[in-house]
Amino acid sequence: MTRSGLLLAFVVLSTACRTSEPPAHASATLSSGAPVSYADVVGTWHFVYTDARRAAVEADLATQISDPTALAAAKRDAAYEADASEIELTQDARFLSRIEGKEILAEPIVSRPTDDGRLELRSPTHEEMSVRVALRDATTLVVTDPRKGELVFVRR
Repeated sequence: MTRSGLLLAFVVLSTACRTSEPPAHASATLSSGAPVSYADVVGTWHFVYTDARRAAVEADLATQISDPTALAAAKRDAAYEADASEIELTQDARFLSRIEGKEILAEPIVSRPTDDGRLELRSPTHEEMSVRVALRDATTLVVTDPRKGELVFVRR
């Protein structure tokens, strides 16, 4: 997989200890305005194909595919893949990305707080793999990718 492909997988798709509930302290962290900690984001997160993300993906596909039938099929495939995508941030600092439950990427990650209260997550082995994450609320993770913008995930 290319480095840009790894970054795409890291960010778009998409815990060794799965959590279905947010950490007990997540709501307090959000309401108090305190910085997000890595413990707050540990868990499994389902990708949300927002209107903005859909528009960006479809615009990119339109620059690559000129045949209307093939373009329509590619848009359907992108929507299907988005719906089947999830990421997991594990307690032992690993990033996992899955599509339809199949692991497509497993990377160690390093986290550090940023000045604006978010977390920077980066791969120690792929320098270009770096994003910032924040919690919109106890169940919504917002990933800011320097190239793709805001990506939204909801807690599983």
